[in-house]
Amino acid sequence: MGRHNSISTRATAKYPKVYMMGCPCHIIHNTAQKASQIFAEGVGFNVDDFLVDLFYYFDHSTKRKAELADFAEFCNVAYRKAIKHISVRWLSLQTAVERALLQYSALKSYFLSKDESSVRFKRLQKAFSDEMTEVYLFFYNHVLEYFGRLNRLLQRDDPIIVIAHDKMKEFVLLLMSKFVKVLALKDKRLNEVNFTNFTNQLEDSDLQIGYVTHRKVKQLIDNGSIPETTRRKFYTAVRQFFKRAVAYSLEHLPLDDELLKSASFVNFEKRLESNPIQAEYFVTRYDNLLPFSTPTQISRLGEEFVQYQLLNPEDIPQIVWQKALIVNDDEEEHRHYRMDVIWHHIATIKSADGRLKFNMLSKIAKLVLCIAHSNAGEERVFSMIRKNKTPFRPNLALDKTLPSLLSVKLATDEPCHRYNPPASVVQRAGKVTWEYNKEHTRPK
Repeated sequence: MGRHNSISTRATAKYPKVYMMGCPCHIIHNTAQKASQIFAEGVGFNVDDFLVDLFYYFDHSTKRKAELADFAEFCNVAYRKAIKHISVRWLSLQTAVERALLQYSALKSYFLSKDESSVRFKRLQKAFSDEMTEVYLFFYNHVLEYFGRLNRLLQRDDPIIVIAHDKMKEFVLLLMSKFVKVLALKDKRLNEVNFTNFTNQLEDSDLQIGYVTHRKVKQLIDNGSIPETTRRKFYTAVRQFFKRAVAYSLEHLPLDDELLKSASFVNFEKRLESNPIQAEYFVTRYDNLLPFSTPTQISRLGEEFVQYQLLNPEDIPQIVWQKALIVNDDEEEHRHYRMDVIWHHIATIKSADGRLKFNMLSKIAKLVLCIAHSNAGEERVFSMIRKNKTPFRPNLALDKTLPSLLSVKLATDEPCHRYNPPASVVQRAGKVTWEYNKEHTRPK
């Protein structure tokens, strides 16, 4: 994606209309990473290093795991294995933080009651001796949910390019609302908000860092466990975290991408906020795929667009809506609809004379829905290759075994241990196995 000599520059040099978006999942992950780095500079707590130390301290020691399990039982918390956090793995940070908090009391009791000479143990003992460590983890547990929610959405396999731009804008606005006053946000575009000005920011007590985090800080102050300077230092670091996250998002997320903005007309729920120019954008950009350039065709496209805006949800059968419904994270408020399913139906609607009512507009919509919104799918394939072609079995044939394994794994989301092959498959597999063994049996 570089500006000088990259795949992006070479592709656009050969075909200027090719669409190069990059991967917003990577950008969101990097946003959290950059914000965490500046937070660590402010308070001296690096969450990445802490979680890595925690995992590797217990990873290869059955004795330590058993001892931690005893401490967990004594502290009346459920024992859970520490999760391995890798800095390049998109969603591992939030999961690892949650796991550490689940058994924080047991971990703290373990490290404060034992004594070892290893450097890693000393670092962990120092971290659990600090009353603010739990506060830092509470803060991360609260704020990383918003990064993870958008990241999970953009990793979906169904086409969501029609809502990608709105969701990224919502994400940046949500980050701003965590530390910026509502009056400074109201009726302004994202790039117009002066979020770095302290007068536009919330007071420490009003910062949106989670109820549990605020309560824990107040408890430590009331108990005299931490001085006031430590509290101010923490809230200053929180502001730096949010400011860095917002600045990085505004700089790197494709918030000004014309293709993403135009693609939103395909979202049926946003049809009244759209205009025909958004559909015409794709006709102009991809004229070889959408040959609707004559004045008559453009006029007809405008008519179809108005008819599309006049559609009511009731004009689409309930069974289509049910088929298109997707609920994210099993939460009703995170629901959305697959627009490929909706437009499959819209493309079949006919007028009174029997002609397709949205002939041109549906073709444009289908082209939009074919554009990838991230490269999460390709990343999954790379991960599968690394898991299958390992140093222990490096000779998987690239034209036989490896693609066969990938084809089987990509064909279904069901875990392999739950797969129950049909009797016909078992029968054919047995026959092939017998023939293979016969051919490879050495003569006596």
